[in-house]
Amino acid sequence: MTDFKDMLESSDYCNWMKCSFAQLNVKAVLAEIVEEDIKDLQKQLLHNIQTSKGLSSNTTCNCCQIQNLLPCRTRKLCKFKNSACLFHEDASLTPRRCPTNGLCDDFRIGIIDHHRFCWPSWKNTDASKWCTDSWTIAKCYMPPDGYLNVNNAEETDFNGVLSVIINCTDCQRRFSEDLNNPMNVCTKVCFDLTNNV
Repeated sequence: MTDFKDMLESSDYCNWMKCSFAQLNVKAVLAEIVEEDIKDLQKQLLHNIQTSKGLSSNTTCNCCQIQNLLPCRTRKLCKFKNSACLFHEDASLTPRRCPTNGLCDDFRIGIIDHHRFCWPSWKNTDASKWCTDSWTIAKCYMPPDGYLNVNNAEETDFNGVLSVIINCTDCQRRFSEDLNNPMNVCTKVCFDLTNNV
């Protein structure tokens, strides 16, 4: 019990707690901003695709899976065992065009076009929800591992939210600093967090 009391009275522990609370508060604010930006991106992509293809404004797709939309030999996804791709192993999940006039194919291209480095994290996303769940799109801009079961901004950790800001070019409008610069305010925060934990 005295060890615990000593720990609570330690200035290092108090500073660590203050930093943790500050990070939680900053993450909550950033998550709201990112959620709004991703909802705007989803609406913009869907509207542009519907307009360019002459589809009605209520046309959506919920039947495509990411394996259908990506060619085999997709970076960081396709792994081979005995010449069979483990990501595309189910015969029903071979790459094919979206049956809704290519809507999801264009969504995939839009997600890539809005990714600062053009390499979305396809492992996290569910293409069948792109038209209805904006956070499924946000997960394309997060690190490839650890975010598959994150369903909204609130459940997403600080690193995931910050990754969306760094990787999704639509978040640039919130910053006066150019996020294309390798050492910008967001990458500095990521660097500081990983080196001080």
